[in-house]
Amino acid sequence: MIRKSLAALSFAAVAPMAAAQSVTMCVFDVIGANGDMYNMVKDYALEMKAHGVDFELRPYTDEGVAVGDFNSGQCDAVAATDLRTRPFNRFTGSISAVGAIPTYDDLKTTLATLAQAKAAPLMKQGDYEVLGIVPAGAGYLFVNDRSIDTAGELAGKRMATLDYQKDAIHMVNHVKATVVPSDITNFAGKFNNGSVDTAYAPAFATKLWNSTRALVKTVASLIIRWRN
Repeated sequence: MIRKSLAALSFAAVAPMAAAQSVTMCVFDVIGANGDMYNMVKDYALEMKAHGVDFELRPYTDEGVAVGDFNSGQCDAVAATDLRTRPFNRFTGSISAVGAIPTYDDLKTTLATLAQAKAAPLMKQGDYEVLGIVPAGAGYLFVNDRSIDTAGELAGKRMATLDYQKDAIHMVNHVKATVVPSDITNFAGKFNNGSVDTAYAPAFATKLWNSTRALVKTVASLIIRWRN
């Protein structure tokens, strides 16, 4: 039996297996095989060899393609942001919803709770199971005008919005900004070339742009689908 999984990047223990199983994993990383995410998954794959699981990793720089290949059966597991993996587990997929986890203390408590054995049933939905969740840091709103420091001042502004993140679309509409459909591979370019006035991203992007206050916590997920 092979589990096809969606994996959020915090790592859950898997029971040792009598014989090694080969599992193909699609791994999303904007930088590809040289990125931090991919290398983190490589460490995870090495650890899992001791449990009888041999992961074959495939790097992807396009998250939509990675999840699409997972859906089509070309990969047994996928490592991607929980924004893309929400359909596979709506419970864990809610962690990075806008405003869901306002502080790092809340995030620490959430992950510690989900790591307990009694939370294991919550990691499964249908044929899919979340293997782990890893925080990517706070999400920040980036603006092209430093004077903007309240939600009310976003009215009428063009905001790069992930077109598959319904809670973000709701938030943008609520503040009367304009949704500019984007994805994780092009939102930064749109902000830099002036196509949008604002964009949001995890904290590590602050080295590229000036930013305002943190809004959400972002996590990555590792998910597997089980099949008989």
